[in-house]
Amino acid sequence: MKAEAWHRAYVGGLWDEVGRLQFEYLLAKKLEPHHFFLDVGCGSLRAGVHFIPYLHPGRYLGIDHKAELIQAGVRDELSSELVAAKQPRFVVSEDFEFDRFGVRPDFALAQSLFTHLSSASISRCLTKLHGVLAGNGVLYATFNECAREQVNPSESHDHRVFHYTRSQMRSFAESAGWQIKYIGDWGHPRGQKMLELRPSNFSEATPSPVSAYADQDDRPNLLLLGVGHSGTSVTAKLLGTLGWNLGEVDGFSENVVIRRRNAELLSGKRPDLQNLAQSFADLRSPWLVKDPRFVLTLDQWLPVFQALPAAERPTLLHLTRDIQKVQRTYLAYGEVVEGAPGMYRHTVQELSEIALRAYGTWPFAKLHLEFEQIVAAAKAFNIGRAQRRDTE
Repeated sequence: MKAEAWHRAYVGGLWDEVGRLQFEYLLAKKLEPHHFFLDVGCGSLRAGVHFIPYLHPGRYLGIDHKAELIQAGVRDELSSELVAAKQPRFVVSEDFEFDRFGVRPDFALAQSLFTHLSSASISRCLTKLHGVLAGNGVLYATFNECAREQVNPSESHDHRVFHYTRSQMRSFAESAGWQIKYIGDWGHPRGQKMLELRPSNFSEATPSPVSAYADQDDRPNLLLLGVGHSGTSVTAKLLGTLGWNLGEVDGFSENVVIRRRNAELLSGKRPDLQNLAQSFADLRSPWLVKDPRFVLTLDQWLPVFQALPAAERPTLLHLTRDIQKVQRTYLAYGEVVEGAPGMYRHTVQELSEIALRAYGTWPFAKLHLEFEQIVAAAKAFNIGRAQRRDTE
């Protein structure tokens, strides 16, 4: 019999069975292609080989403390064409540096990780992940359950086995700010039990930053962040019809004053905070501003928003679209940077990554939307209206 490849054996074998088990479990929990998915302890991509093809480009986030495992997984388990198309992102870290991704994951999975970690390492992982997971995000984690507390190894180790009681896991989670739900059996061939963890301020009834105010006078101000040709103009027009004030705009629904200020910033002009703040003086709340240049200038505007009363600070709407469609549109308009689609000395890929980082570090309310979701919702709305008319 042919020996199993070292990178598969290192993560415990059962390559196909456990890899697909993780993928199918997350699908059952409503993981969708547009979600940001964090694979905690991704190893050599036993699960990643299933998640990466399914998720949209840049949505798979893998973190592990062994670079050679990730490298073996990418080299031996993924085709170069798949890597180029799906753009999985990886961080090598000994200290759970989730913030290096610059985004807030919607789903995270730590499968067969806590089974090899000391209690101190589990607490460290949960504390650091709590600070970066999306507010309505969820972590699924497995552990080896025991009825009574056991003496585990003092240090974490990839090939030593750790056991914890249910109450110990609850203590680790609650001390780090998580709500915890015991799932138990989920079909793991070695009997690992599943936990569901959510940030302690999570509420399933909590509406999105936009829908919470849909029919009220206290709708939030909105700042629409997105790369050019990603659907921001259509989205701004749609929200304008729903009552958000766009101010004086051009044909692309860009506020002419804001656009002028951003052009000045990109030309190298030193930001004048009073001048920037004055740009919003004539906008009646709830306002919405949209300009693709915000991708490159948002950090210079942040002091302006921080100086606003809390109720007036804008919610950041980060809009993305299939990057290949965006690139084709750039090329159709002849917008290229050194032969690649882009503008302002940045390729579309670079602009998308900058926007992701800006979204990840935004300190106020925020919401990520896929343009394809908006299109689908608009189509469903029109179908629904037609159906209602047919029954009247």
